[in-house]
Amino acid sequence: MRILIFFFIVLGSVCNAELRTWTAVNGKKVEAEFVSNNDGQISLKMKTGKVFKVPLNKLSKADQDFIAAKSSPPEPAKGEAPVNSNSKQSEEVLIDSDLWYVVEDGTVKIIQNRSGGLLGNPGTRLPEKIDGKPVTSIGPKAYAGTDQRVFIIPDTVTDIGEEAFANCFSTLREVKIGKNVTSIGKGTFRFSMPLKSITIPGSVVNIGEEAFFGCRTLADITLNEGVTSIGEKAFVNTYIKGITIPKSIKSVGKDAFESCSRLTTVTFLGDAPEEVGRVFSSKVIIYRKADAKGWGETWGGKPVKLISEKP
Repeated sequence: MRILIFFFIVLGSVCNAELRTWTAVNGKKVEAEFVSNNDGQISLKMKTGKVFKVPLNKLSKADQDFIAAKSSPPEPAKGEAPVNSNSKQSEEVLIDSDLWYVVEDGTVKIIQNRSGGLLGNPGTRLPEKIDGKPVTSIGPKAYAGTDQRVFIIPDTVTDIGEEAFANCFSTLREVKIGKNVTSIGKGTFRFSMPLKSITIPGSVVNIGEEAFFGCRTLADITLNEGVTSIGEKAFVNTYIKGITIPKSIKSVGKDAFESCSRLTTVTFLGDAPEEVGRVFSSKVIIYRKADAKGWGETWGGKPVKLISEKP
């Protein structure tokens, strides 16, 4: 059975807040600060600033004892307005197995994966639907540090948030991105070091800043026609030897391929993007099509030759 939790954005600050680990009766743990106890409804504030309510009897005995020892919240100082519960904005956060999610306009956004699992868990296929509603978004840091080796993103997903799969230092080896994803956020796969290859579907319009920063074993990057921009430092310190930039690309951010020490060949299939300064730090030769426009003898400080001149 799904558990319904209400998150609130609290307008006032909490005095004497203490970050601690809370344990539910089902063994789930979360780090949060105690906010208040209103008739057995406990408000806890997470590191992100989100505040959620949980029934007192759903917490461990140690947590219940801790709450009992807390004094009642102080009265507001003279001239200070008390917090008005009617002025709080609420957002339903639902739990399905180990996935925390919200429903927005009839679609599901994954906000957190709470599974513990064993190191090197073989793989996860994100469900296309939860409770009959399509999963369309993976929120910021939702799977950061995940222990999955393989992750499959379904075609229902259109957006992958910032740092959604960041800091998977030793586990994440393969990601299959659904054909309808349109945006890969800033730092989405930053420091996911075991990742060896990635295919960006043509549905993706923007690859965010530092999207694959520090993926040191990423040796094979395929960019399909449709991608229009590559953010600053998007592929810093990856392991590629060569890459083909599709005709649809209009902009490449500064230092997008910085510190790619093995990179020697970059092939552009379209017109020259606007120069933004240094893009490559290694000894790169750029190859272009004969009929492409806007190219000179160099681009971003690197020599430009015709594709027909490739060794």
